[in-house]
Amino acid sequence: MGQFKPFRRRRMSFVCAFRGRRDSYEVPLALAQAGRLERFVTDFYQAGALSFATQFLPMRLREKLQRRFKDGIPPDKVECLVGTTVLESMLIAAGRPPAPTLMHFDAAYSRAAARIARRTGADLFLYSPYAIPAFREAFDHVPLKVLFQYHPHPILERSLLATDQRKWAPQGLAFLDHLSTTTAPAAQPEYDRGRL
Repeated sequence: MGQFKPFRRRRMSFVCAFRGRRDSYEVPLALAQAGRLERFVTDFYQAGALSFATQFLPMRLREKLQRRFKDGIPPDKVECLVGTTVLESMLIAAGRPPAPTLMHFDAAYSRAAARIARRTGADLFLYSPYAIPAFREAFDHVPLKVLFQYHPHPILERSLLATDQRKWAPQGLAFLDHLSTTTAPAAQPEYDRGRL
């Protein structure tokens, strides 16, 4: 059984992590605008040395990467996992199937977010593919763990997470603290309503 860590009131700041331009960077932008962005972990962001390096890439790739920026997100709050990005790209280029390769490397973003949260005492605001490894990490503080679910089955997931919360919250071991979804429950398929 885990040890309960008392909750202390503190100013919330969040580590957010995902690859690509997910939702046009709206989550880290909103956190930055609210003064709550501790760090944004991603694969590539057009800032500093990376911005300079893109000028030497082929035109098509350069144009794609130049869109990897959002006014309002301070570049000093962004951490790019360039090594991870290069490795996964090389594996895919060598013929490894993209979906399992990307899923395998999702954990790197999650672990980076956990490492930063542990070092800074920040909370976690993670999209679902990047949440599990970070949420399972041990921390010296009690981070708020926000799972951002951008699709497709919130009713089923809410049910599973509510069960987890009822079972483990009394011991301080619940999987997460908050669930946010962008998909309306009415739009969910039958199996999401328990009708498999």
